[in-house]
Amino acid sequence: SELKLPRGLEYIGGNAFFFFRNFTGTFYLPSKLEYLGESAFESCGTGLTGDIVIPSTISEIPPRAFDGMGFKNGTTLKMHDGISKIGEGAFSGTRIKNSIEWPKNLISIEKRAFYLAGLIMNEFVFPDNIRKVAAEAFWNNRIGGTLVIPENFDIVDCAFPNTDIKEVIVGDKTVQLGNGAFRSCGQLERVTLGKNIDYIGQFALG
Repeated sequence: SELKLPRGLEYIGGNAFFFFRNFTGTFYLPSKLEYLGESAFESCGTGLTGDIVIPSTISEIPPRAFDGMGFKNGTTLKMHDGISKIGEGAFSGTRIKNSIEWPKNLISIEKRAFYLAGLIMNEFVFPDNIRKVAAEAFWNNRIGGTLVIPENFDIVDCAFPNTDIKEVIVGDKTVQLGNGAFRSCGQLERVTLGKNIDYIGQFALG
């Protein structure tokens, strides 16, 4: 059956379309949507087309909201600048084919938010306000180039293992390089650590 959401829809509860694989057609989120629940579209659809465009009325992307969605050839993710948090596993396993522009007001990216999301990014530029990127947030994505950790970061956790990053620059306000932060990054050639780093965890660069 084709997934057609009413354009005036304002509320989608948790697990609303969980594992409803029969959905096909063009996916979209209504522009007036005010509430999106956890796992709302987790494992939903087979052969879907369309983009994930987060409405301006949503400020936090809930955990597993789009986890494992069945897009035929991947999807494009578009987020507005008012988004402050991307929840745990929000886009895990959903193939995203565009280079993401991060919201200017983004503060945190939670655990496994883009785990196995198929990201291909030649450069990765964080917004200035971000404070947290949790464990395995970008595990096994093709992220290359230079990664500059913003000054606001307190801890770099196990967020970028098994990626293609070539250079990492950690600012002076960061105090910890967490366990497995850049583990199995086979393309990594250069690491610059800030002067206030007082802890480097297990397999941080191994």
